[in-house]
Amino acid sequence: MPLSQGLFHHTPQPTDPPPPTPARAVRLAIYGDSYTVGRGTSDPCLRWSTLLCHRHGWEELNEGINGLGFVRKRQDRNGHSEGVERIVAAKADVVLVSLGTNDTVMFDDHADAIAANITADLRDLSTGLPGSRILVMEPFWAYTEIPPKVATIRFWLKQAAEAIGVDYIENTSTSFAGRPDLLAPDGLHANDIGHRLIAQFMEEALTTRGVLPQAGSGR
Repeated sequence: MPLSQGLFHHTPQPTDPPPPTPARAVRLAIYGDSYTVGRGTSDPCLRWSTLLCHRHGWEELNEGINGLGFVRKRQDRNGHSEGVERIVAAKADVVLVSLGTNDTVMFDDHADAIAANITADLRDLSTGLPGSRILVMEPFWAYTEIPPKVATIRFWLKQAAEAIGVDYIENTSTSFAGRPDLLAPDGLHANDIGHRLIAQFMEEALTTRGVLPQAGSGR
């Protein structure tokens, strides 16, 4: 095709409006533990958070650390978290907080610190990202029986989320808890199929809460 035709037929003029700026992809940050890292999958690209981001064209900021808790493996136990600081600095549009299970091993000696850091992390995210959606996920648990320590941490998370005014997502383990066929060989983490089910659950949860548009809404 000659240059005088088709896509190249128009010579730009000073009065022409500027070309549209491509919209920045939604930036999803996940602040979590080994389930956020993707432990149990055959490849990190198959973890639930990456599947979710790939499906919706989102940019993933994965702040997962194996064994991390609100107190466990924290550099500073006075209410400050490097993970939270990085998420705020990145100006994440949507934040998922998925922590708590690993704190059960420190519960007896650090219960007050766990409760305090839950509130501090959610407060710092809320004040640091006032225009963003912040959602707290019920900590993952691979078994149907919920020990008292896990139940208490879940209660503190829900209570803090409601007090600060962010969403709380319950039943995050429903897709795979008590299903050995959906667990990795370690019996603690979801396998590839389990992560796929978590991604589906989270898609439904985010849709219900208006973070993702309803099917057919045109938004």
